[in-house]
Amino acid sequence: MKRDKSRLEEALSTAVSDTIESMVFEQCYSLSEDGDEDDGGIAPAVDDIWVSMPFIAPYEGSVTLAMSQEAATTITMGVLGEVEGLLASERIQDTLSEILNTVVGELARNLTGPGNSFEFGLPVAGDGIPPDIEEAIIILDFRVGEYIIQVSLAGSDFEKFR
Repeated sequence: MKRDKSRLEEALSTAVSDTIESMVFEQCYSLSEDGDEDDGGIAPAVDDIWVSMPFIAPYEGSVTLAMSQEAATTITMGVLGEVEGLLASERIQDTLSEILNTVVGELARNLTGPGNSFEFGLPVAGDGIPPDIEEAIIILDFRVGEYIIQVSLAGSDFEKFR
């Protein structure tokens, strides 16, 4: 049974889909939108790469983007175009950080409308399980090509949008 999305889930889903589609030139959709919880994609695992960006004001919390190394490489190539040789992990992290920065900005706009000011921290990247996954109030999975990426939102300030 499909449930209605909260305002927060809708804002996050729209921010992720719009950003991925415009930056990566690949269709991106939330798996919950089509009612398919597991459609056989390559899902995030313990060898994930993740980037997390803190919201500082007017809300406190963080948004984290996680995916497999293979997905991260493919998405980076989609943003950068043809790349010769292997991509350095720093270049992949920088690209994912730019994507996340755009997602967070779009999320802020989707929640409060245009013309408001926001303060975000610098993105942090890592491997393995994202550090704020236990505190996440929303975790959404998205299909991007053959991959599944995961976006989580943590922070009690966001509860008012649920």
